[in-house]
Amino acid sequence: MAAATLYREDPGTGDWSLSQLVVAPASAVEAVLAGGPPLTAAAFTDVAPGCAWPASPDWSPDGTRIAFSATRPCASTHEDGTPLLQMDVAVVTLPIPGSEGAGTVAWVTDDTAADYESGINDSSPAFSPDGRWLAWARGHEDDWTHIVLEDVGAPGSPTVLLDGTHWFRGGLDW
Repeated sequence: MAAATLYREDPGTGDWSLSQLVVAPASAVEAVLAGGPPLTAAAFTDVAPGCAWPASPDWSPDGTRIAFSATRPCASTHEDGTPLLQMDVAVVTLPIPGSEGAGTVAWVTDDTAADYESGINDSSPAFSPDGRWLAWARGHEDDWTHIVLEDVGAPGSPTVLLDGTHWFRGGLDW
């Protein structure tokens, strides 16, 4: 299987109008690699519908889960009272192979309860090679960033691996 984040642009305004975290079956990818035509949007299945602006997908080593970041309203608000949008990290457990439809999304980070300082973004999740740990970047863009680790088997126990002495990092990998 292949995972991707697809964005659609409104041709009239140029604004992004849709985003999806999608997967394509391995057989479809293999057909393209063997010289077949490129995939069309119909070849992909949205595995995390309702997640706004999913980004940075990373497969678990066993191929059953995808970690990603997505934008959600947080407890902090703008001056007009509208919620500030921040990136949180989630993991989607894919449906049984061959089944249709979305997976089960579990949020790893969550600022809907005002646990974070305003403007914090969690992004670039990456599974460890053995699948035991999930790492991600947490911070303010152009300010400070932590690299955070969490034991996948013990959610809610994040550990700061690298403290906030540097600017924002992204694209983590093991």
